[in-house]
Amino acid sequence: MKATTAKMASFIADVQSMEWNRLQSAIDNAVNHSWSIAASHCALTIVEAARLVGPTPWNEVPWALVRGHVYTTVLTAAGIEHNAPTEADEDRLDDLMYERALTGQRAVERYRATVAAIREPRETHLLREGEE
Repeated sequence: MKATTAKMASFIADVQSMEWNRLQSAIDNAVNHSWSIAASHCALTIVEAARLVGPTPWNEVPWALVRGHVYTTVLTAAGIEHNAPTEADEDRLDDLMYERALTGQRAVERYRATVAAIREPRETHLLREGEE
């Protein structure tokens, strides 16, 4: 039974990790490029998985979502404790990722509307309480 439980936890963690990539795609494909029903469902799946096995570590999430504050905003809206990168981590990874992903202020600006959408009372309630 313990082996099955460990495999299940590993599976849930893997699903959660993949869902962060789906969330980034859902945001990019949203009509307004900030939030959509598909993005909301991805965030809800991430949150439900995090409640079961803990949140995906920030260094396993697409950097643009971390740097654009989407990672922290989703987990904070849901009331899930998590570790966020330090300013030194951000600076180091911005330098490393500069040509591969959105970094620094560009990421913050790109996801500003996304963060605002997640912070809307309806979305925060959904992430905290789950689907009604």
